[in-house]
Amino acid sequence: MTNSTGTSSRRATTQSLGFSFGSSRSVSSTSTPVRPSISSSPVVTSTHNPVARPKLPKYLEDTAYAEVLDTAHSDLAADPSQIDLPQLPTSWNGKDKCNLLELSADGLRVNYIGTGKSDNDAAAVRSNHSMPPQCGIFYFEVEIISKGRDGYIGIGFSTHGVSLSRLPGWDPSSWGYHGDDGHSFCCSGTGKPYGPMYSTGDVIGCCVNFRDGSAFYTKNGVFLGIAFRDLKGTLFPSVGFRTPGEQIEVNFGQRRFKFDIENYMKEEKTKLWNLINATPIPPISQPSQVVPQHNTISSENNLPSILNELILSYMVHHGYSETAKTFAKDVMGSQDSYDSVMGTSLNNSEADVRNRQKIRGYILDGDIDSAIQLSNECYPDVLKNNEPILFRLRCRKFVEMMRKTVVNSCSNGKEENDDAMEVDNTKDETRGRKRRLNTETDLNALLEAMKYGQELQNDYKDDDREDVKKTLVETFSLLAYPNPQDSVVAHLLDSACREPVANTLNSAILVSQNRPPIPPLEQTFRQTCVVVKDLVKQGVGNSAFVNVHKDCLL
Repeated sequence: MTNSTGTSSRRATTQSLGFSFGSSRSVSSTSTPVRPSISSSPVVTSTHNPVARPKLPKYLEDTAYAEVLDTAHSDLAADPSQIDLPQLPTSWNGKDKCNLLELSADGLRVNYIGTGKSDNDAAAVRSNHSMPPQCGIFYFEVEIISKGRDGYIGIGFSTHGVSLSRLPGWDPSSWGYHGDDGHSFCCSGTGKPYGPMYSTGDVIGCCVNFRDGSAFYTKNGVFLGIAFRDLKGTLFPSVGFRTPGEQIEVNFGQRRFKFDIENYMKEEKTKLWNLINATPIPPISQPSQVVPQHNTISSENNLPSILNELILSYMVHHGYSETAKTFAKDVMGSQDSYDSVMGTSLNNSEADVRNRQKIRGYILDGDIDSAIQLSNECYPDVLKNNEPILFRLRCRKFVEMMRKTVVNSCSNGKEENDDAMEVDNTKDETRGRKRRLNTETDLNALLEAMKYGQELQNDYKDDDREDVKKTLVETFSLLAYPNPQDSVVAHLLDSACREPVANTLNSAILVSQNRPPIPPLEQTFRQTCVVVKDLVKQGVGNSAFVNVHKDCLL
């Protein structure tokens, strides 16, 4: 079959099914096709349109601050003004500076333009945002472009409202390290010897550690020691000048730092975890007897048993029976532990665990039909009484059918041959190859997906629920793109999207048996995530060093 014949056949078959390409002109092998839509309604792009998260400095990428920020920006309705986290300093604030200073267009470079005749000619500027305690630590570097006449430059931080006609450190709620004498100034005009003097070409770093309330400086990447302790208040990076020609440029993380702040962050995280682990807890690996679930446990000495029970119940909950047996025998010392958990419910049996494991496995493999069939055979009332779950399964089936056409067409598009027809001559920039469909297999798969999509649409066309309408629009939008894997609905094709569906069905089965929908271990994990998130929002510095997902799951 030639390309043109294949294309005509594809269009004719599709139109016979009631789908419209939206145009009567023929599609040649060199044109970009318009994929069929399920209905005459215009295809709406994905509702999954998260607001882009601002780029964080590398040393903050694994913090709880970053995790909470990611969650906020992945919200479908995320609005930057509604994100309940303080922003990071990114430039100097043109509205919070002395009029004797001149800022560059990007707000990073500062030039002193005063006469510098006396201390009354001092001038300072603060950053556009304060340093968030939620970050755990905040670090920035200042390059001395020119020391000017005398090099009376002060680098530090202060609270909002501190005079901008003084160098950082000279006033209450202000701290600074001055280049002309190397002294540190803590809320006073009297300095103390701290570090070396600095001049043109030097890079001075300043770090505030919200975990222990301290601050230190670096010079050209070298740590100079703790400068201040017992810091409090909402602190803004600040820099001050006093004589003509002084000029600096700040780096708030836009480029690589001289100092190895990433390693320092790791050291601080290690200190916190050492503190946590210093709590006297018996080794979890010691075999111990399972504590009956009806007993109230409060002693630390029972913690290994509790943790082992949590792990075992999690395995049984998700159907990992063989793994659960091995865990009970090798770690907990006896299969009695497994039998104890299995005996907590009349509905809990080897067969039940195996069936739920099979159903879960089918979904994770993308075999939705088998999952539905086994569910109806073993648990006939579950899908009947949980229509929203059945709807999710059916939508997932359509996605899996579309996923096969994408995977197959990518693998078939490596080389040109007579058995393949080109349906998109636009080069896939992310993969460096063209999208092609095999006429005998991929086209049939696409048509089957379209048939099923038509059935799904007919079954729910009169459904007025907004979530159903939105889900159908987003799901059917996969048909609207020549390369769905590069579209705004590409996330639907991710195999990771299968797991939430599998978990939801498994929970529904357990609820139908009057059992908890979520295992205790998962409840504990979720609660920990909520606690850390709340601590971050409250500005607790220590919370930044605990990333629950990365520290506990990876």
